[in-house]
Amino acid sequence: MIRSELLKLKSSPTIYLLVSFTIFEIASAYGYLYWHRNLLTYKNVVLVFALAYPSLISVVTNICFEQEREANNFQEVRKYSQVKLLTIKTLILDLLLWWISFFVWWIISYSIAQVKLGIISGIAMWLLIVLLNHSHMFLYMVTNKYINLVFSLVEILFIIFASNKTLMSAYWCFVAWPINYLIHADNSKLYFSTMWILILTILDYFIFRSIELERID
Repeated sequence: MIRSELLKLKSSPTIYLLVSFTIFEIASAYGYLYWHRNLLTYKNVVLVFALAYPSLISVVTNICFEQEREANNFQEVRKYSQVKLLTIKTLILDLLLWWISFFVWWIISYSIAQVKLGIISGIAMWLLIVLLNHSHMFLYMVTNKYINLVFSLVEILFIIFASNKTLMSAYWCFVAWPINYLIHADNSKLYFSTMWILILTILDYFIFRSIELERID
């Protein structure tokens, strides 16, 4: 099943979208930071790209499920359990999205001699993107692709508020905690981010068990 999912990704628009975004991310961020090498500017550039992640992930989620529908209406589910299929799909996306979050910011920071800051921003952005992936998987299953896209706009607003330090204690806002960690790197913010990943993973698991894929609009 893992090989099957990897083959689907290899020939899907998801790969082209993520590769294109990664190239743009590295080229533009590095080009700007090469001439403006200071802590505040670096964090601001990271936050600007963080604003693009919700829309990107909602589109990626929609593409993945639409691809399954086109592949003979989720034919894979007839051979394997629904939970196993969707769990593997989610985890593969988590690992794939590591490249456009942690790896990209580590490469950029290394090239401008800010490795420690790159590790912090990379961890923060990967946590954010995993949270977004799990939340949009859940949303797609319980609603539809249009609400999935609209909700990404709400997440963008939350990221803006978090970047202005207005959601430092907002335990209910899962997208705020990785941003809080980027602004103030302490372990408590990592704990809350991890806690939200666990909560969303559990929600995904139960929704994967309870909803028939063939019935999703």
